[in-house]
Amino acid sequence: MGTCFRIGLSSFALVAVFCAVIPAQAACPPPPHTIANGQVADATKVMENFEALADCAVSATGTPSAGSLTTFSGLGSIAAGDLVGDVITSGTLTTTLANSGVSAGSYTGANITVDAKGRVTAAANGGGGGIPEASWTTPTVSGFDVTRSGTGSLANFTQSAVSGVILSAPATTTNSNSLIYGVNNITAGTNGWRLTVRMRRITPFSNWGMMGVILRNGTSGSSVTYALGSDVTTGINRNQFSNDTTWNAVSGVVPWYELDIWLRVYDDLTNRHIYLSKDGFDWQEIYTEARTSYITPTQAGVFINPNFGNANNISGKSAVGMKVYSMLLEPVS
Repeated sequence: MGTCFRIGLSSFALVAVFCAVIPAQAACPPPPHTIANGQVADATKVMENFEALADCAVSATGTPSAGSLTTFSGLGSIAAGDLVGDVITSGTLTTTLANSGVSAGSYTGANITVDAKGRVTAAANGGGGGIPEASWTTPTVSGFDVTRSGTGSLANFTQSAVSGVILSAPATTTNSNSLIYGVNNITAGTNGWRLTVRMRRITPFSNWGMMGVILRNGTSGSSVTYALGSDVTTGINRNQFSNDTTWNAVSGVVPWYELDIWLRVYDDLTNRHIYLSKDGFDWQEIYTEARTSYITPTQAGVFINPNFGNANNISGKSAVGMKVYSMLLEPVS
């Protein structure tokens, strides 16, 4: 803070300006004379003002460590401090950019949120960059409560290097069924439960070879599937299995000719509702049945059935598979 004084010396027709810096922190006495702005001051008064300030010294207490930021911690006292906010320090002059809250890593077709400073503050796997899609809940092989690969191992489950889980198996050359699945135990809320899956059929449509969602009764081993494949219809077919290798019945639900699909099963404690979607936002109900139709499920998840049958077997077909980008089994309250 600076205070300036103007002195007029009429004999020389000269005006001199003197400025004294008076730090706000210093315990200094006030000058004995008050000189108004624009006033021609007496030199004696000006000198007395300066003499009053001559013994005013600013002293500081505190000993910040070398290489640290120095801050005023009080009137006449200093201490070591740190920057806070978007750029921070921690005891040194090295600055660190604060985390944005987004987990480091690669995101597939990411849905992102950007703040006013241009930082990504939220990111999730999804259908970004093309048709917008709902965010994904990426499954892991180890995240399934129960798995079956037909050989008692996880040989048919692969964690994708990009995102999700791949289920695959050699196509059968005879009319035999062997369900390969990853399921989780169902926990219902006050309004039931819901399974939502975003999947891609890797194998082109050609005869049986179903893949999609499966509902199982963990005690009886019976199951109901709603799957993408070519049977009664090319699209979504409903199959019943009395156990993991014995087929019971099939019916067509709705045609669907794309390899990518969102499927949802919602059990409202009265009925079982089946939906499909292109993007995970807008859903179309395609099938409804009683919640105990054929089975009362205790598990839900994803599956493939590599059965291409006898006459229906595809010459040269080596494998059937699908990729599960997102799977969420949740109670509905």
